[in-house]
Amino acid sequence: MVSKSEEDCCGENTECNCCEHGNIGQDETGNDCTESCCGSYADVLIGIAHDAKTELLVEKLKVKLEAKFGKQLDKLADLLVEAMEIKMKEENDAEKMAELNRKITETLME
Repeated sequence: MVSKSEEDCCGENTECNCCEHGNIGQDETGNDCTESCCGSYADVLIGIAHDAKTELLVEKLKVKLEAKFGKQLDKLADLLVEAMEIKMKEENDAEKMAELNRKITETLME
């Protein structure tokens, strides 16, 4: 929730130090970040609150997904680790990989 884009704020400077990027106070040119190209300090805090809400939603989704699909995902993870180990060992065991691919597909269809 900033008043200008990072490009407007920073120009060609890819190392922008305005408050949008975590520096509260002054940027390298001495501009006050509470009312700079990043918007007001309140805008910065509102943006942080929005990000926190999004992170919280992701955490809540993880809990719900674990409850609903946890066993299936555990089984799938085990199969994927086994498949990775076979590939890392360069066994090229086509029969074993075909069987694992079948089991992975079955697990995804459960």
